[in-house]
Amino acid sequence: MSILDKARTCAVMCAIALGVASCNKSDRNLIDASSQEALLDSVDKIRVNLTDRAELDQLDVALADVARFSIDPQLIMEQAAKGRMPTKEEAFRTVKPLVDNLSKDELLVLAGKLRQNYKTQLATYDKQLVELRRRQKAAEEIGTKMANFTVIKADYANASASLSEAAGSLALRLKLTVQNNLDVPVSKAVMMVNFGPDGSLTPWLSQRVEKQFDKPLLPGQTADLEVFSYFSGVAKGAEEIKPVLDAAMLELTGADGKVFLAAPKWQAGDITQLNLLEAASAHIRGQLAMTATGMGSARTSQ
Repeated sequence: MSILDKARTCAVMCAIALGVASCNKSDRNLIDASSQEALLDSVDKIRVNLTDRAELDQLDVALADVARFSIDPQLIMEQAAKGRMPTKEEAFRTVKPLVDNLSKDELLVLAGKLRQNYKTQLATYDKQLVELRRRQKAAEEIGTKMANFTVIKADYANASASLSEAAGSLALRLKLTVQNNLDVPVSKAVMMVNFGPDGSLTPWLSQRVEKQFDKPLLPGQTADLEVFSYFSGVAKGAEEIKPVLDAAMLELTGADGKVFLAAPKWQAGDITQLNLLEAASAHIRGQLAMTATGMGSARTSQ
């Protein structure tokens, strides 16, 4: 079940908690939300005093809208993503303070207010989505450019035994060969390099590496740089080693000494937020569409 499907189920459960029940006669015209049973009974009593079909439809739409729009849509998405759905009791606790002791007309006003709040929230989400998508696109474009300045070769060698023994672990000299496939010179490169057995959770080397070139590295040129590190373990062979260049940490400086490419701040949390807001926005649009359908049916019955 998708996040949106789970969210729709949540909305249905809220509607069940609020209740659209069968008719019982009484003169009381206020909603009693002291319990779920009292809520159902009081709504029935309001309904039985309505003789106009349009008013009955308006009441039903208002009840459904309060159920739909009383819960924060982002909270719905967060809970749905975790695979947890609200119980009828939780849904009732949400709507109880909102509808208790309201008349039909007050309920209609409340439904309209909650509906408008959702529309306002949708506008806010859409604005946030525009910014997140802009940042995502910028990150992808810069990442594509940064990939043109890359490590093309990595050679390693164990350092002298004396250094290894002094450090209490093995010593590693790593020589990287980088190539500039950009169309501009690069005078300095900053990168995050991880080096070790392919698939290893703990690399032999994980360092932020800065290299100021003696002369700006022209398009198509290569250059070497060395990194020294101590590590625990044994280098078993080059075929088991794979250097990793983390382009997200890369920073490139041009011949004029100014940084012209720097990875934007776009992390896993941003992706999660983007997905969450997209789902929440789609959920709101779906709920508003259901309301519009209900209102259309109410007008048709007049």
